[in-house]
Amino acid sequence: MEYPRFLYALIAALLITSFACNKGSGPVAPSDPAEPRACFTNDSPAGAVRGEYVVFDASCSTGGLFAIKSYTWDWGDGSEPLVTTAPEAIHRFLETGMVDVTLTVANSAGLTSEEASEVQVVPTGAPPEPLFTIEAPDGWQPGSSLIFNASGTTDPDGDDFEFTWDWGDGQTYGPTPYPIVSHRFDIEGEIEVTLTVTDEAGWEVVSEPERLSFGYPTGCPLVTTLDFDGVSATDIVMQGQYAYVSTSYPGMLHVVDISNPASLFEVGSLTTEDDSIYFDVSGNYGVIRSGSQWLQIVDVSDTTNPTIVKEIHRDLTIHDAVISGGYIYVSEETIGVRVISLEKLWNPQVVATIDSPATEWEGYPYSNMQIEGNRLMVARSRYFELYDISNPEAPVTIVQTQMEPGCYYHLQTYGDYLFASRCRGELSIFDISNPLAMVEIGSTPANCGINMAPGDGKLILAENGLEILDISDPATPELIGTGAIPSQDTDSYFQGAYSVAVRDNYAFVAARLTGLSVFDINSPKGPRCTGSVDYPPGGASIQYDIEVHGDRAYVTPIDGGLGILDISDPLNPVMPGHIFVPSSMLKFDVVGNYLYYLDDYQGLVVCDVSNPAVPRIAVSIAFGDYPIMEDFVISGDIIYLTGRRYFATINIHDPENPELLLVKLTNFYSYHITEHAGYVYIPGYYEPDTPDILLVMNVANPKFPVVVTDIFPETFESHWPAVLETSGEYLYILSGRQGTNSILDVLDISNPAFPVPISSKYMRGQQATMRVAGRYAYVADTSNDLSIVDLIDPNNLEVVGYAGVRASLRYLDVYGNYAFGLSEGVGLSGEDDQVIFSTIELWQ
Repeated sequence: MEYPRFLYALIAALLITSFACNKGSGPVAPSDPAEPRACFTNDSPAGAVRGEYVVFDASCSTGGLFAIKSYTWDWGDGSEPLVTTAPEAIHRFLETGMVDVTLTVANSAGLTSEEASEVQVVPTGAPPEPLFTIEAPDGWQPGSSLIFNASGTTDPDGDDFEFTWDWGDGQTYGPTPYPIVSHRFDIEGEIEVTLTVTDEAGWEVVSEPERLSFGYPTGCPLVTTLDFDGVSATDIVMQGQYAYVSTSYPGMLHVVDISNPASLFEVGSLTTEDDSIYFDVSGNYGVIRSGSQWLQIVDVSDTTNPTIVKEIHRDLTIHDAVISGGYIYVSEETIGVRVISLEKLWNPQVVATIDSPATEWEGYPYSNMQIEGNRLMVARSRYFELYDISNPEAPVTIVQTQMEPGCYYHLQTYGDYLFASRCRGELSIFDISNPLAMVEIGSTPANCGINMAPGDGKLILAENGLEILDISDPATPELIGTGAIPSQDTDSYFQGAYSVAVRDNYAFVAARLTGLSVFDINSPKGPRCTGSVDYPPGGASIQYDIEVHGDRAYVTPIDGGLGILDISDPLNPVMPGHIFVPSSMLKFDVVGNYLYYLDDYQGLVVCDVSNPAVPRIAVSIAFGDYPIMEDFVISGDIIYLTGRRYFATINIHDPENPELLLVKLTNFYSYHITEHAGYVYIPGYYEPDTPDILLVMNVANPKFPVVVTDIFPETFESHWPAVLETSGEYLYILSGRQGTNSILDVLDISNPAFPVPISSKYMRGQQATMRVAGRYAYVADTSNDLSIVDLIDPNNLEVVGYAGVRASLRYLDVYGNYAFGLSEGVGLSGEDDQVIFSTIELWQ
């Protein structure tokens, strides 16, 4: 059907008028049938290749009610626009990147439509595929230097590429052609590291971000301390807003206001004539246990002036005394428990006697009592006794039983549960809802069980340090954190805690050296012993040692030699490999796929451990008639070796063909060595029975070492330097002494020819070992613990972390987020002299 021509003219006039009216207010709505519509595609939807022609097709465009008159292409790359009358156009882009291509379509009526689309211009060939791994030999704490290895990055075209690193801490590095780099992170918290790889063709690909978390290896934060003039605090009990703290030498009772745990202040005190006292309180009266046979009743109604109102002498040795509801319960040798009424305060009387089956000597050393509601618990080594004291003058026996197997340091009841600290470093949990049929429902390693206090779903263990257990589910107790008990820099081996109490989210610790210490246990974190495994020992003559590299730990002695453990799962180490080494093995170290060890008879032995299940002895170098070897250190391709009156260097560039560069006789007796920045540091002596000195040698030329100085640190006079570690411009020397503390010395070696001693710190334990990683020194000692020392200020070292282990640590190594400890002791099976391999998570 045809319409009259005037109708077409009328429609055109109306459209032109409509366009003119809308010209100032924007384009006509796309739904207008007269409006053209721009649309286009291209033949490279995955990306236009730089320098190659791309075909653009606007056939999908429409002119509305009129024919399309022109197509205008703006390529977005700075080149001149292209105007065509045909829908197809071709163009090539000479620079990579994202461009906006814009098409403008105009129809014969003068109406236009615009469409824009992003086009990715890519280089020729295929993009590289970024891939990198991370090693954290210094751990994951502020100050750690991490190693990043992008050697696994590939390019399908075989192009060379460059690497640019964004560390996520505000710093970047690159571009660089080297795939392996390191970076020091001086922050706390989470960051994201990304790698950008650029190849020869111009591809630039950014990796997925790798999230890293850096934390401090500290445990429960120390809130405050209250020092009693340096006197040891031995006991603590709390009542209301007050803590009653006993001290020894002299024996005093201190009343401390703890209403604000962050601001303690003493309100009153009482001096006794005894050297050591213990205290318990109930209502207006408390009882002091002093000496071995004396009780003193104290009126505490006026906390500013506690007063002794009565002294009671007992004929038998008193093990413990507690007070409740006007009665004192006294644990006495060979009898059991006496109940003393305070109804007539001027003349206290024994109103009941509880006979105990544990009156033999074996029950004597660990006797302690606890009152919870109407129940009295008595613990005597392996005996657990529970009594109903609803009527204190007629107590009723609930249970008297011997705990098996083994011995126990401490028993603690908490509701329907009994927590029992075993002598072998384990905490057992019993359900005593039916005391006559008590059942062990759980256990966990614990190393501080001599003192314990429950509260608010947590159990606090205190001895050399603090251990915090989550007991919200008593059947599955979980060690959730630890705390380092502060210690003064005094010449004292005895540090740690005598007693602990819990109030709300705080642990109050009676510390041996620093009085009353308060810890926030609300959000515990930090180092914790997460597991251990027993291995049979390999003979006492083999030196203990441990070296951790990546997913492997090399440990001696295990079952006749050196064990190779797979620690890819740190909590479940397995032993795929084993090397039978002679009993004369002294020291070993691992570099790459080779293990090097010293042997008195074979000299230096090199083992190929590329396959840990089948280790292979590759070669050995004998030293003939030279004196006994002592220690060695590997730096780059050189081994520096020290012995009794000689020094040697060996080139191991080719591990299976080592080259002996130098064997030099000296008049210096040495037994340890470390290397740093072209210098070796060797402690020893020139003549027997003379003080130790520190010898420094320049080994820039390993064939011609030069002695640059020897110094005599004053602490060497009474110590035996045992471990040397370097970090930055400082040398850290851990030394031991017979019968007392080890000591950590710090020397400034910024000028190697003039080492300067700058500080010292006493550590626990008579014999100890140490590793320095990042900003921390990890010190293991004979007190069954790992102490973590912050080295950020070498002039003022501070113990900031603590973790207990099952037995005295002999050696340890640190890798990533874990410390791996090696000790010898009673295994979980009860066998003696087991090698105990412990895994310690440093922070969470």
